[in-house]
Amino acid sequence: MVDIVAFLVFLIFTPKIIRTIRSESAIYDEFGQRKILPVFLLLLPASPVLLMVVSFTIHWVAGAIVAALCFLPVLIIARQDTKAFEISGTSRTDRAKGAANMAFSAALVGFLYIGIHVIFQLTIGAI
Repeated sequence: MVDIVAFLVFLIFTPKIIRTIRSESAIYDEFGQRKILPVFLLLLPASPVLLMVVSFTIHWVAGAIVAALCFLPVLIIARQDTKAFEISGTSRTDRAKGAANMAFSAALVGFLYIGIHVIFQLTIGAI
C-alpha cells in the first residue's frame, strides 16, 4: 500500500519538476549546468515499483539498494545545480534553483521512504 502511494506521489510531482527545468533551459545553458537532471528524475516514480518487485523476487535488501540507486543521481545532480545557481548572485536563477531544490527534496523523501521500508522489514519482517 505504501509503495503505491509513494509511486503516485512521485508520479505527480516528477512531471512538474521536469517542466520547470525544461522551461529554464536558457538559465541552465547560461550558467553551464548539465540538463541531464530530467532524465534521472524519470527514475523517481520507478523506484517504488522496483523496490516492491525486487523485494518480492530477490530480497528486500537488494530492493532497497536498487531503489536507493534510483534516488542517488538525482540527489547529487540537484545539489550541484543548486550550488551553481546560489553562487550566481542573480534573481534570474530563482525558478531554476527552486526546481533543483524540489528535485533534491524529492530524492530526500525517496531515501526517507526507503529507510521506512527497511525499518519495517527489520521489525515486522522478523516476526
